[in-house]
Amino acid sequence: MLWQLLSIGVGGALGTLARVGVFAVAERFGSPGAPIGVLTVNVLGSFIFGLIVGLAKQPGGIVTPLEKTLLVGVLGGFTTFSTFAFDAVTMLESGRMLTAFLFIVGSNVGAILGMWLGIRLMSV
Repeated sequence: MLWQLLSIGVGGALGTLARVGVFAVAERFGSPGAPIGVLTVNVLGSFIFGLIVGLAKQPGGIVTPLEKTLLVGVLGGFTTFSTFAFDAVTMLESGRMLTAFLFIVGSNVGAILGMWLGIRLMSV
C-alpha cells in the first residue's frame, strides 16, 4: 500500500512537470489571451487516459497498480479533466444519458459558478 501511494505521488509530480512543459509549448503557438495551453493539456490528457483504460481492458494489459499510478498519479497531476471525461463517457456507454447530461452540465456550470463566486467573495 505504501509503495502504491509513493508511486502515485511521484507520478503526480511527473504529471505536474509534464503539464507545465506542454502548457508552455502550446502557449507559444496560441493567440495572446487564448487558453490554448489549458485546451491542449485537457484534450491530450483525456486522450492518454483513454489509451491507458483501453490498454488495461485488453487481455494481458497493464496491471492495476501501474494503471493507478498512471491514471491517478501522472494524469491526475497532468489534468483532472481526463477523469471528468472518463466518468462522462462511462455514463454514456452504460446508457445513463440523463445522469451523464446532468453530470456534464452540472460539473461545467458548477465549476464556473464556483470560480466566479470565489473570486467575487475574495474581492469584497
